[in-house]
Amino acid sequence: MNYRILKRTEKILVRSIQLQLYLTLISGPILVYWGLPVSIASPLGNILFHPLLTAFLFLSSLIFFCQILHIPHGIFVFALQKTSRSFHYLLAFGSQQWLVGFAKPPIWTLVALPIATALIFCCKKTRTPYRSIGCLLALSILFGAYLKYTSKQEPVTSIACNNGHVHILYTDKQTVLIDPGVLGARISSASWVEFTLVPTMIKMTGQTTIEHLVLLQPSQLTFDAIRALCNACRVKRIYMPLWQGPMTQGQKRSYAQYMDSVKTNNIEIIRIKPGLDINLGSEKLTFTPQEQRIKSKDIEYNAWLISGTIQGNTINYFSHKFKKDDQA
Repeated sequence: MNYRILKRTEKILVRSIQLQLYLTLISGPILVYWGLPVSIASPLGNILFHPLLTAFLFLSSLIFFCQILHIPHGIFVFALQKTSRSFHYLLAFGSQQWLVGFAKPPIWTLVALPIATALIFCCKKTRTPYRSIGCLLALSILFGAYLKYTSKQEPVTSIACNNGHVHILYTDKQTVLIDPGVLGARISSASWVEFTLVPTMIKMTGQTTIEHLVLLQPSQLTFDAIRALCNACRVKRIYMPLWQGPMTQGQKRSYAQYMDSVKTNNIEIIRIKPGLDINLGSEKLTFTPQEQRIKSKDIEYNAWLISGTIQGNTINYFSHKFKKDDQA
């Protein structure tokens, strides 16, 4: 009896692993094309969360029908609460370090992966559970290694944002994201960061970590946008100017939430000052203060220039308001 239970459990587990690898390889090209990161723990995570998700949906349905039929359902509510807590408890073990991004490859490579996956299940010699798992694992490793080591990253990229540009620099395996002050120009900036900036950055550089985030012109909406960015990808350091003057209540609230996110994600805050450099291997970026002052309600700070050379590309980015006034 125990032997049958063990064999049945083994069969279910093997089939689950096979299914999760299949789904990962089929959905992988779609995620890469959209610029979404892939979690290396997704096959294991899906296996762990599948029973919890099934229990959650089953209990929710029971509570719904019991509510309609006026049947006591306190025990089901209690079970649903325990299931939800278990779900959140397991989620707490997740880490942004598990996410892997890939620069957008040629379209033929994205089409080849699902075709190769289908061939594994069509071939008689590889369709058995254990052989198919071995082949799927080998295919996922080879495909991931191919994308990671053959993709080419542009050293300097600009993304249009709110009548300006956000700049992405990549050199010495480090990503620098520079916001001259356009992220905080609109109230929709937080959603733009999550659904446009991060996927575009991943498609262009294949990176899910920002080593250096430069904010030349912070504002209340900038704090909200950066909080969304910190939740969407890993940020190591944030550079921002030191300001004078009192904050409004709205600015204080957004800044407090922003600092909570910074502390939670162990991000280092570096205040921009004259002569400060960002060292990028053999290259560097330098901050230079400008005479013009920038105001955001009651707070005030210097306009800045960040300059340098990245793989032969000359970098000269001013604070957004400085640049606009300078051109007017």
